Amino acid sequence: MELLIVIAMIGILAGLLFPAFQAVQNQKNAPEAKNDLTQIVTAVNAFYTEYGTSPVPSGTTTDYIYGPVEPQRTMSHLMSYEP
Repeated sequence: MELLIVIAMIGILAGLLFPAFQAVQNQKNAPEAKNDLTQIVTAVNAFYTEYGTSPVPSGTTTDYIYGPVEPQRTMSHLMSYEP
């Protein structure tokens, strides 16, 4: 019986600690993700400067949650991350 109580307590403690470890992992990855977005925006700006147009497909693209998305809306959403 005591063994079951100990196992249950370990399970409860593990369940409480998992979100804390997940938050630390997210904070660790945040600067890298922001840097990636900055590089993407810089590349898009360089493309626009050289070619005078944004590097998006013609027509619409598919957002699997919201459906078709117009190219200008796609670029304006991406450019909102500009540093």
